[in-house]
Amino acid sequence: MKSYPVLLAATLAFASAATNGADSILTNGTAANISSRALSGSGDDASICGLVIKDAATFVLIRAVGPGLAQFGIAGYASGTTFNVVNAKGASVTVGIAFNEFTASEQASINTKYLALGAFPLPANSADSYAYVCLNPGSYSVVARPSGSNPGIILTEVYFDSAGIGALEPTSFDTSAAATGYVKQLGAGGELDVVNVGQEEVLVLQTFGSGVPVIAIGTYRYVGGRWLLASEWRPQNFQLSYTVKEHNGDVVAVGNTTGEEWVLLTL
Repeated sequence: MKSYPVLLAATLAFASAATNGADSILTNGTAANISSRALSGSGDDASICGLVIKDAATFVLIRAVGPGLAQFGIAGYASGTTFNVVNAKGASVTVGIAFNEFTASEQASINTKYLALGAFPLPANSADSYAYVCLNPGSYSVVARPSGSNPGIILTEVYFDSAGIGALEPTSFDTSAAATGYVKQLGAGGELDVVNVGQEEVLVLQTFGSGVPVIAIGTYRYVGGRWLLASEWRPQNFQLSYTVKEHNGDVVAVGNTTGEEWVLLTL
C-alpha cells in the first residue's frame, strides 16, 4: 500500500484548523495580469492572447514586448512589435503604439504606470508597443505580430488597472440635466450627445484638451435611476477629433480625419 504523508499531513492540518474554529473558506481574488510568450510572425502566424472583462468596464494596460526582453538575456526576440485588440465581433478596439514614438517625458510617465501595476519598465526608445484603454464587459483578443518581416519572440501582457475608471470623466450623474449642467461648466472643454442604440439611450461625454482635441470619451447608461459611467476611452492620438454614433449595436467613435472606428460600448 502506498502512503502519502505530505497529503495526509495537509489534510489533518486543515481538519484541525476547521475544528478549532479557524476560517477555512477561501475568498475570491482579482486578476492583476495576463501574459503569454510565443514565437510570432506575420499574418496567421501572429500570437494571440485572450481575455474576458466581467461585470463592469475596466482599464487595462496592454503591451507586446520584443526588444524589451533583451535585458533578461532572451535571444530571438522580435526586433519591433505591433498589436491590435479585437472584440468578440471582430471589431478593432485599439492598436498598440510604438514606445519610441513617445517623448522622453511620456516614456517616463508610462514606465511609472508600469511599475505601479507591477510590470517591468521598458528601455528608453524601445520598439515595443503599448496601449492603455478602457474595455467594456466582453471577450477580447490581443493579436501581436513583429513590426518587421522576420518572426521573433513576443511577450504579450495585459495589466488590469481597477483604479483607472473615472479618472477623466465623472462616474455618474443623477439626471441628464445634471450632465448638461456639468458640460456647461466645461465651456469649450466638453460636449454632450445622446446616441440611440435600439431602444436604449446612451449619454456620450467628450472632454477636450487645449486646441480642442478629444482627450477622453465617456459613455453613460441609465441604471438604477442614475446615469452611470459604462466606459471611458482615451484616444492614443490627441490631435484627432471624433464623431460618436451607433453602428451595428455598438457605440463607436469615428475619427473625423482618418475615418477609423473605435468601439466605445457594446450593448
